[in-house]
Amino acid sequence: APRELSVQQAVAVNHPGRGEDFFATVINPNASWAAFSFNYSFTSGGNSVSGARASYASPGENSIVSFSSLPLPLSSIEVRLENIRWMKLVSPRDKDRLKLFSVTTHDAVFIEGDKQESIDMVRAHIINNTAFSFWSVPVIALVYDNGALKAVGEGSIDRFLAGEDRELEIGLGITDINKASVIQLIPRVNVLDGSALMI
Repeated sequence: APRELSVQQAVAVNHPGRGEDFFATVINPNASWAAFSFNYSFTSGGNSVSGARASYASPGENSIVSFSSLPLPLSSIEVRLENIRWMKLVSPRDKDRLKLFSVTTHDAVFIEGDKQESIDMVRAHIINNTAFSFWSVPVIALVYDNGALKAVGEGSIDRFLAGEDRELEIGLGITDINKASVIQLIPRVNVLDGSALMI
């Protein structure tokens, strides 16, 4: 049987007057099992502070995000994982898909909005280095300044062909930051799900 998923680095970023961004890392300690799907929500003091969402967890580290429009006073942040559906990795095809998955980004820049109507965003190029074409590739954006996480965003790129290099913009909402020292982009697509592939 697979070992349980664990959660690391669950954090909330407060944007005064706008709400919260949530980010966490889900660790799958099983080399031969994938959590094909699960539901999650961020909690504080045992109460849900974000809507329920769905994701997956390949072996190793996996990123999840959520957002809330309610500015809540949060003490500590945890993640509730439910309805985990495990998949044993026995097929050479599935193992090859995980091993060969490579979607990378470059030239990421932070673009500041006017802090009133136009939102802040991240613009970057994303490259599909795999032999697969995808119907949609969600991408998480993490914006840091002076070592602190300042904003979380989520976008996607649709009909992403093998070998393609495209520009992507991810909205961050109206934040109180005016520069970014580090921008981390995390492409997320469940290559074990055949319906994600344009075959």
